[in-house]
Amino acid sequence: MIDIGLNLTSDKFSSDRKEIIDRALLNGVKGFILTGTSQKASQQAYDLVKQNAKIMVSTAGVHPHDAKNWSTAKHTIEKLAPLNGVVAIGECGLDYDRMFSTRDEQMFAFKAQLDLALKYNKPVFLHVRPKIGEGEVKRIMDDFNEVFVPYHQKGVKGIVHCFTGNKKMLDAFLKYSLYIGITGWVCDENRGEQLQKLIKYIPDDKLMIETDAPYLTPKNIEGDKKPRRNEPAFLHYVAKKVAELKGISIDELGKMTDENVKSLFQWSPE
Repeated sequence: MIDIGLNLTSDKFSSDRKEIIDRALLNGVKGFILTGTSQKASQQAYDLVKQNAKIMVSTAGVHPHDAKNWSTAKHTIEKLAPLNGVVAIGECGLDYDRMFSTRDEQMFAFKAQLDLALKYNKPVFLHVRPKIGEGEVKRIMDDFNEVFVPYHQKGVKGIVHCFTGNKKMLDAFLKYSLYIGITGWVCDENRGEQLQKLIKYIPDDKLMIETDAPYLTPKNIEGDKKPRRNEPAFLHYVAKKVAELKGISIDELGKMTDENVKSLFQWSPE
């Protein structure tokens, strides 16, 4: 299995990064895509990739929360974008939930990163999260369509990382042939209930799995004492739940999602 979304540069891993990776390898994870969410995180992710080139690659981009800093980050992201160890541009997109950057700042940074994806023929690693409330899905999807559709028409591909949206959002993303990344959110019987019902609508050839560690620790981890920090070794629990919902074995799911990783990112671990 490959963890396609891992924030290994997080300070929460600063004391035990090597142990985190070793533990994941022992638990069936054979490859890692490190997420670049800012100028600093993108550079740090690539530096880790250089040390672990057989099993790791990274993305380079600016999360919509940090879009206000695009002008500062731009030079670093442009420098990283064409490198072999960088397999996607992002995490980029729109997040209207907390609005740490304005709508205009987010749309500008999103478009700029799509320009890089088009220039270097790389997929985008997308983040799209609406604010909760009536009309909010339409609002964010209208803006997403305005920015993304022209690039889709020019052949830009991508994955919607950590998908937690509704059926309308899923249908729109699949219409653009985007892949869908599923995290431990699906393991939560309460807030993940909607996502659990949508798994059957995700085509086999558009599905990937991820931890988004250190966030979104799966709720189906065995034992009385549940860990607070998520880590890639727990990808097995995401796979277990998704396989159950799809009615297939974990091994079948792993082979399927690994092939999808290879198809989109043109990479597989050695």
